[in-house]
Amino acid sequence: MSLGAASALSACEPCFGISSSWGRSAQALAPSIFNPAGHAWFVHRDKFDAELRYNVRSADANWIEALAEDVIYEGPDLLLSTTVGPIRAHRLVIATGASNWATHFTGQQRTTRDNMLALWATLDTPLEARLLFSEPSDYGWWYLCPNRMGRAMVCLVTDTEAARKFGFVEPRRWMERFSSTNLFSQLKFGQSIENVHATAIGFSFLKARHGNGWCAIGDAAVKMDPLGSCGTMTALDAGRRAAIAIANQLAGDAHSMGAYENWIENLIREFNRQRQIQYLNEQSNRSLGFWTRRTAQGIVGELAITTK
Repeated sequence: MSLGAASALSACEPCFGISSSWGRSAQALAPSIFNPAGHAWFVHRDKFDAELRYNVRSADANWIEALAEDVIYEGPDLLLSTTVGPIRAHRLVIATGASNWATHFTGQQRTTRDNMLALWATLDTPLEARLLFSEPSDYGWWYLCPNRMGRAMVCLVTDTEAARKFGFVEPRRWMERFSSTNLFSQLKFGQSIENVHATAIGFSFLKARHGNGWCAIGDAAVKMDPLGSCGTMTALDAGRRAAIAIANQLAGDAHSMGAYENWIENLIREFNRQRQIQYLNEQSNRSLGFWTRRTAQGIVGELAITTK
C-alpha cells in the first residue's frame, strides 16, 4: 500500500497456509488464519510485473526501454550509456538482479554464502488446495504450489553435487524422485513430464550496497535462499527504503544512505541466522551430504558477517 501499487495484488492470490514436514516425519499444516499478519500471497510474476509497470507509467515517470551499457561520472552526476543513447541522472539505483552488471559497475565481487539449484516442472494435475507444500529429503527439499492456471508447480531445491549424482536434470530421474515423496502420494499425482527447468539460486550479496551516486536493491544487493520465500517482498521493501534514503540525501541528510546500508546488513545477518537454524534442524534427520554442505557454509557465513 505504501508504494501506491495496491492494484498489483490483482496479480496475486492468497496462500491459506503452509503444509510442511520440515523438521518432522509427517506433514503439518500451519493455517494462515492463525497468523496475526494475515495470509501470504502466491505472486504470479508476469502479471505482477506488468501491474507494477502500469503503476509506474501512471505516475508520469519517464519510462525508457533500453539496455544499460556503461556508467561514467560527470561531476556530481552520472551519465548512463544505453542502447537508445545517454541518460544523465543524479543517482543510479541498481535493480538488475544478481547479475554481473552490478559487480562490474561497483568494482566488487559478490560474497557467496551458498550455491544451489532450483529444478522445476509444471504438472497438468490440478492443485485445488491454495497452500504452499514443502517436504525435505536426503538430497534437498521439494516445494509445490498452484500456478495461475491452477496446475501444480513443483520445484526441487538441491545443489550441483546432488544434481550430478542423481541426474535430476533428466525429466525421468526428476520424476522418479518426486514420485517417491509423500507429497506425490498425498496429492495423488500420476503423470510423466517432458521438461525440467533449471536455474542457479543461493545466498549471496554485495559487500557494499551503496556508493558514490548509486545504491543497489533487490537481488542486486542481496539474493536470499528461497527457503525464506521472501525475495519479491524484500525487493519491494528495499526499493521503497532506498527511494526514501535518496530523497533525504538529496535534501541534505548525510546519514540517510548509511541507514539504508544498516538495514541491509541487519537483513543479511538475521536471514543467515534463521536459515542456519532451519538447516541444522533438518540435518539431524538426514544422511547425505546436501545438509552438511549447507550447515558448514552457513557457519562460515555467520562468522564472516558478525566478525569485523
